[in-house]
Amino acid sequence: MKINVDCICRGSGKMYILLKNVEVDASSIQVTASKSDGTTIPSSIYPYESNDNQYVVVLPDLGTGDCDIQIKDLSAQYAYAAIKICFSKAKWASRLNYKIKNELSHSIRNYDDKHDLDVASMRFHEFIEDGDEAILRCSVKLPQRNDNKIAIKCFDISMTRIQIEPITTDDITIPLWFAP
Repeated sequence: MKINVDCICRGSGKMYILLKNVEVDASSIQVTASKSDGTTIPSSIYPYESNDNQYVVVLPDLGTGDCDIQIKDLSAQYAYAAIKICFSKAKWASRLNYKIKNELSHSIRNYDDKHDLDVASMRFHEFIEDGDEAILRCSVKLPQRNDNKIAIKCFDISMTRIQIEPITTDDITIPLWFAP
């Protein structure tokens, strides 16, 4: 069965793509995205609500160019499907979807925020120019696990790596209703 794109929306500097007809178990699905020159784009995939055959792919909105999204079935050790996304066309598809599929667009926008307890997430709060350098202030949320290892890499809009020197200023454990 062919995977179809049901809805595309953009927001918060990211692109959210709802795929349907994906017959891969959530525990064995993996997504990889890359530009046409082979540069890897950070991406993630989440099962969409309670429907077993729909997934939301989240990747940065690069504005121009295109990317290939490959869905893999890890249990079968093969590539399940590939989809090509053009960022400039996705911009117009997103605008159209907000008009004709408004409720669906809002349900997938910021979909990765719903999984803050499952995966690490980063939120930027402040950008400070300091001569030729810049300071980015952010907070990192780690999932409720003992095996957390974090590595921060920084890229510009063309996905070229920028050298950074992260400095940790605080380490806070926030109590939740079920665990710290």
